[in-house]
Amino acid sequence: MKKATLILAVCLLFGALAGCTTNKTPGATAQQGDPSFQMLVEDTFTITGRGTVVTGIIDAGTLCVNDKIDIVKMSGERITTVVAGIEISGEMPDSATAGSAVGVLLKNIDSTQIEAGDWLTAAGTSLNS
Repeated sequence: MKKATLILAVCLLFGALAGCTTNKTPGATAQQGDPSFQMLVEDTFTITGRGTVVTGIIDAGTLCVNDKIDIVKMSGERITTVVAGIEISGEMPDSATAGSAVGVLLKNIDSTQIEAGDWLTAAGTSLNS
């Protein structure tokens, strides 16, 4: 029991340090994320019954479940969405940091709206080249 309590405390501390809430409840309120977050989209997938997942390596910042983010298309068009889930090596963490290879489940995004070469950024922020 003590080991489980310690693991939970470490997870909560990491989430707090990363600036994330640990609320994965479906329908939870979207939150403004780390303004330095950005990730180049390497690939896209559709998962039946779940939605669109994009993969890539986070270039900068921290990404959390329920963060509001923008898809920045190669044309410059922006589409705002919310992070529904994050996957790293088969695990489903609340957050991921720069350097992490991730899969990101996007709310209400059709696979035709995003493609390899697009960027994910914190909502309303500029893309840092």
